[in-house]
Amino acid sequence: ACGTRLCAPFRFVYIPRWFSSTLSSYPKKPMTSYVRFSKEQLAIYKARNPEAKNSELIKKIAEIWRELPESEKKIYEDAYKADWQAYKEELNRIQEQLTPSQKVSLEKEMMQKRLKKKSILKKRELTLLGKPKRPRSAYNIFISECFQGAKNGSSQGTFASQLTLEGDKLKVEREVDGGLETVCLKMPAVVTANLRLNEPRYATLPNIMKAKKKIKVLKAGDLGVDLTSKLTVVSVEDPPQRTAGVKVETTEDLVAKLKEIGRI
Repeated sequence: ACGTRLCAPFRFVYIPRWFSSTLSSYPKKPMTSYVRFSKEQLAIYKARNPEAKNSELIKKIAEIWRELPESEKKIYEDAYKADWQAYKEELNRIQEQLTPSQKVSLEKEMMQKRLKKKSILKKRELTLLGKPKRPRSAYNIFISECFQGAKNGSSQGTFASQLTLEGDKLKVEREVDGGLETVCLKMPAVVTANLRLNEPRYATLPNIMKAKKKIKVLKAGDLGVDLTSKLTVVSVEDPPQRTAGVKVETTEDLVAKLKEIGRI
């Protein structure tokens, strides 16, 4: 479709410094037909309406693009296809200059980018499910369970389910095996809360609208990953069949037999 950008190889690749001499003129991805049209029209409409916001102008340009005849769209699409072909040829030329070790480094960089993107999507899912972003650290557990007082002699209350401030004292209600326990602490005090008090982080309206979008399906080819096997089968041979053994009476006979078959 018009305006669709296909993910080409090297899209998410970081080019190390040792590429600078070879890839000094690394090509940029060409603009799509819609981007070309919008960039061209934005300059015109901005000159006519300098006070208008870019967001309003872009909406208007998008409406014009949708109503544009196919014959006029084809001009921008042909220009995009020509630039895209030149872009792919330049990428192929660059790839031919890479050594095997450099290609391996690029594949590692691409894998790191994909893992990072996967981690971001996972955090968004945790936000919608109301789970904590990360588990409690060892230091946090140590402070809540083992630390019985600060250097200035302040008291501590752990696993609090409810707090009540009474003057310069703090009443801490905590859950125990037999029910509830109330502890009165003198301020200042170190208090840790019960993990079950954590309320889910409800998604905001913009995030809910984003979640309603169609799930984007990424193919390995779109991410620049070649799933073809890097191994080449030279030959396949069956192991030699096992032959019957020979019994000998003495050690001398064993040594003689091994010499006979060339083992020693």
